[in-house]
Amino acid sequence: MTNTWQFRETRPSAIGTVRRDRFGPADGPPVLLHGTPFSS
Repeated sequence: MTNTWQFRETRPSAIGTVRRDRFGPADGPPVLLHGTPFSS
């Protein structure tokens, strides 16, 4: 099975692009995910 993440926000940085999004209720605790295309 292949999962594709679609993030709604992007921000350029000196070494590439940071993509992010918010999942779940706005008043809930934050959930942080990280990785790179090369981390698998």
